[in-house]
Amino acid sequence: MFQAKDWGAPWCALIRAWAEFEVCHEFKEVVKLGTKNCPECIQEWMRHRWSATWKPPINGVSAYEPSFMKWWASLQPYWRLLEGGEIDFSAVEGDWGGLRRPGLRGLLNVIVGLFYWALEVENEKRGHTQWLIVVDDCRVVCERLLSSAA
Repeated sequence: MFQAKDWGAPWCALIRAWAEFEVCHEFKEVVKLGTKNCPECIQEWMRHRWSATWKPPINGVSAYEPSFMKWWASLQPYWRLLEGGEIDFSAVEGDWGGLRRPGLRGLLNVIVGLFYWALEVENEKRGHTQWLIVVDDCRVVCERLLSSAA
């Protein structure tokens, strides 16, 4: 199921940044990533022991996108959140320690969540713009985590 997909340069840049982050931490889990507001399909994937072949049922982009965004926002440092709880994507200067989550129970789950989202975007032929915004934001987070690890 996790086959190579050509979702463009932003996706490739994210995967490179995430892989570099994992290598930097030797793929060792430090602390689990928060699961508050985590989309049910990601929780189900975890219950299937992070299977590379099992694909959770997803009810389309219109249901998945807000669910993922609520989770992604709940993982952010307080200083990145606007009054309504949405992410200020331009806020990048600050302490990223709360997202320093390598390993199986870490940022991998966000990457997989974006992977599932991309499959839905590909299937429905809509929702690509918001997905790209979050892919780029996740890349920025990985790069910030790398730069603060040095």
